[in-house]
Amino acid sequence: MTPRRALLVLPVAASVIAAAVIIVLTSPGESDQRLLQASAAMETQLLRQAIVAEGPSAAVRFDRLSEGFDLALVDGLAAAPKGSRERVALLALADMGRRWRSATARALLLPGTEERAGAAARAALVERFVEQNASLQAVIRSSRDASGRVQRRTMVLFSFAIALLAAAAAGLAAARAWRRYTARVAGERRLLHEDRRHRGEQEEFARALQGARSEREAQRMLKRQLERSLDESSATVLNRNNSRNRLEAVTALRADSPLAEIMPEAEPDDCLAVRFGQPNSRAAGSSPLLACELCGALEGSVTCVPSLVGGEVIGSVLVQTPTPLDQGGQRRLSVAVGYAAPVLASMRNLKLAETRAATDALTGLANRRSAEETLGRSLAMASRTATPCAVVSFDLDHFKQVNDVYGHDKGDQLLAAVADTVSASVRASDFVARFGGEEFLVILPDTELDGALLLCEKLRAGVAALRISGVGQSPSASFGIAVFPTDGEDPETLLRGADRALYAAKEGGRNCVKALRVLDDPVTHATEAVV
Repeated sequence: MTPRRALLVLPVAASVIAAAVIIVLTSPGESDQRLLQASAAMETQLLRQAIVAEGPSAAVRFDRLSEGFDLALVDGLAAAPKGSRERVALLALADMGRRWRSATARALLLPGTEERAGAAARAALVERFVEQNASLQAVIRSSRDASGRVQRRTMVLFSFAIALLAAAAAGLAAARAWRRYTARVAGERRLLHEDRRHRGEQEEFARALQGARSEREAQRMLKRQLERSLDESSATVLNRNNSRNRLEAVTALRADSPLAEIMPEAEPDDCLAVRFGQPNSRAAGSSPLLACELCGALEGSVTCVPSLVGGEVIGSVLVQTPTPLDQGGQRRLSVAVGYAAPVLASMRNLKLAETRAATDALTGLANRRSAEETLGRSLAMASRTATPCAVVSFDLDHFKQVNDVYGHDKGDQLLAAVADTVSASVRASDFVARFGGEEFLVILPDTELDGALLLCEKLRAGVAALRISGVGQSPSASFGIAVFPTDGEDPETLLRGADRALYAAKEGGRNCVKALRVLDDPVTHATEAVV
């Protein structure tokens, strides 16, 4: 029952109870009423007997009326409590009635015997009977009036008590209703405040996503957004890498987290949210029939939501909390992931498109456009740091002959093998690109000519050691070197210088290394020719 209904029902119920009590208390006592009726009936029967005794056929009618007197007496005795003065008075009346009937019966059986004296005595008994009966009725009425006063006082006190109880109950219900109302209002205000705060955070998150410069930055934003909107939460953003068939944690993991050991070998299907494309939750201490290999290793409650874009799962977001998320928390989690998923997908597609545009499809190396852009940035950095930067241009000798004799497939295999050899031989800071056809470009930051010569000799030996199945001749390569800033200070000058050195290597018999600085120094060049 609601507090408002209780406020209405309790007074009504109290009123009904009070009315019933009033009706009971104000009704005359049943025993007193029966006594009054019995005494009146006894008097009536006695007076009728007195009248009948003077008429004809008196004996027959006298006996019938005597039976009525006795029945009235029995009814009165049944109503009078034992030991009460009403019962004593009723018995006295009965005794006078019996004496009168006995005297009257003798007079009827023996007419003429002491007629005058007997008639006077019988008349006196009737008169005394009437007087005592009147006294009895007065006593009964007085007792009833006293009882009525007591009942009325009791009724007033009871009604007052009922009213107090009803008022107290109504007050208690009103207090409870008010407390519930104030608690509900406070709860609604708190929820409204939290909703406004979360809405503001979501709007801020949506705006920040639009300004993210990279996929990783957007993923870190998503992690911070979830951890600030979900109390005592720890969020991990997972990325699906289809090419390697791996599920990668792209946000920081705590060193003591079980995920730090699991994630290096995690596959997409290990996460149930990714496998089914639906949110997956596990409460603390529960043991689901199908356990998630990622969530199952974590303590507390875990909720994992897939990142869906156009029906494709690109990853998931795993949130760990001490207790299960309520409906509001689940909604905030879904909204945040829903905001971030299309942004992350767009950034991924853009990065993929940029990578494809800057990558040679056959060798996996950077292409000419990417090489020219990288060379410009490398020279700018070298100029700021006042460090050298070597540029190496090399191509495969007699590559056209390989294509013509053994086929383009074998030529492609050779190019891919050369790319792998060069990539494995350079430093992480170096840059390798396929510059066109069988020509390659290597950019070596912070490298002088001597270092470039050593690397080129290493690369030349590596290429000569390659063997391609089905190709009967050993490959070789010719190398040309130009160094910033000695041989040039801009990309175009350095590329032309490296090409000059490469052509000199070709003219010098191929399968050798030439440096532009040596070509431009006649003494060094003459010495090299003699050697």
